[in-house]
Amino acid sequence: AATGAAATAAAAQNGSGEAVTADGVTKTATETGVESAAVAGDTTAQAAVAGEKRAAEGIPSEEAPRAKRKRGMNKSRKPTFNRPPMAERLCSLVARGETCTYGEKCRFSHDVAAFVATKRRDLDGECVLFMEMGRCPYGLMCRFAGNHTSADNENVVNEEVARAYQPSTINVLSKQLQTVLRQRHYDFTRSDTLVEDLDRAAAAGTGGRTDPTNKTANGSDAASGVAAVAAAAAEGTTSTDVADSSAQNSGTSLPEPAEATAVAAVEVKAEKAVKTLGAVTDIGEIKLRPQEKKTIDFSDKLYLAPLTTVGNLPFRRICKRLGADITCGEMSLATQLLQGQTSEWALVKRHECEDLFGVQIAGSFPDSMTRCAQLLQEQCDLDFIDIN
Repeated sequence: AATGAAATAAAAQNGSGEAVTADGVTKTATETGVESAAVAGDTTAQAAVAGEKRAAEGIPSEEAPRAKRKRGMNKSRKPTFNRPPMAERLCSLVARGETCTYGEKCRFSHDVAAFVATKRRDLDGECVLFMEMGRCPYGLMCRFAGNHTSADNENVVNEEVARAYQPSTINVLSKQLQTVLRQRHYDFTRSDTLVEDLDRAAAAGTGGRTDPTNKTANGSDAASGVAAVAAAAAEGTTSTDVADSSAQNSGTSLPEPAEATAVAAVEVKAEKAVKTLGAVTDIGEIKLRPQEKKTIDFSDKLYLAPLTTVGNLPFRRICKRLGADITCGEMSLATQLLQGQTSEWALVKRHECEDLFGVQIAGSFPDSMTRCAQLLQEQCDLDFIDIN
C-alpha cells in the first residue's frame, strides 16, 4: 500500500498521470493503486489466518504488549519483613532507656509494651556489643535484646564493663556537634580572620584570591594560596605568618599591616592568653619558626594514599596489619563536613592502630577550606590534612 501511494504521488507530481514500476512497465496511477490495495488485502488476510492459527494452538499474539523485563538482582524475591510505618517504630532514645528530648513532638512511638508485643523473635546467641561495651546502643530494638533486657523491658547496663571500656575508634561525630553544625552556631572566628588577612594581602597587591591574575611573588598560583591558608588554620598560625615565610623565600618585602588589623590581632591574642598563677610563660609571645613545628617524616615509610570507596576503616586496619606506616582516610567534601553529614564524617574515623593518620578534604574556596581545617583540628585527632 505504501508503494502504491508513493507511485500515485509521483504520477501526480509529474503531471502525466502515469508511473513506471520497478520492472519498467508504465501504468496509470489508478492501476497502480488498485494493485497495491489488492496486495495489502492479501497481506491482511494472511495475517488474520496466522493469528487464528496461533490462537488455536495457544501461542500468544505477537501484537500483544510485552511485559517489561525487571532488571537488577533479587527483584523476584519477596520481602522477608515489611518495615512498619514511622509512627509504629520505637524511638531510639526510649529503646535505650533514656528520655526523648522531643517529647510529644517525636515522630516515633514511645509505647514500649506495644513494640515488644509486635517485635520479631530474638535471635539465639549473645549480644557482642553488650559483652564488649557493657551496654547495647540499640536497647530493645536489638535482635539479641534478651541478653540485656530486664523483665520490665528496661535496657540493662553492666557498669563494671562500661567503665573499663575504651572505644577503639575516634573522630566520631557526636549528636551535639552535629546539631551545632546544622544550626550554624559553630565559632569560626579563627578561620574567618585568616581569610580576611588573605584578602587584605591581595588588596595590597601581594596576590590572593581577589587578584585577577592571582600570582604571588614566587610565581605560585591560587591553589598554593588556598593550601597555605588551610594549612595555617590546621597549625594555628595566621595567613600573615604564611605570607612572611613566602616573602623570605622569594626575597621580597610585604607592606606593613593596617592599624585596624594590628588592633584586631592584639584583641585575639588577649582573648587567647594563657592565665598563669606564678611564672610568666612565653606562649603567644614567641612564635615558632617553620622548622620548629611538628613535621611528619615520610621518608622510607609505606604510605597508604586516600582511596575513594576503597580506603575505609576496615581496609586501612588490614593494611596496617600488612605493614603500612602512614594511612589516610577517603576523600571527604569540606562543605558536607561543615554541614554535619553523618556519611561524610564516617570518612574521618580513626582506629587506635593508626599511629600516623590524616584525612583528605576536597574544596575550592578558601573560606570553606579554612573552616573545615579548623573544625577538624579542634574536633578530631589528626596528624596531617591532605588538600584536594
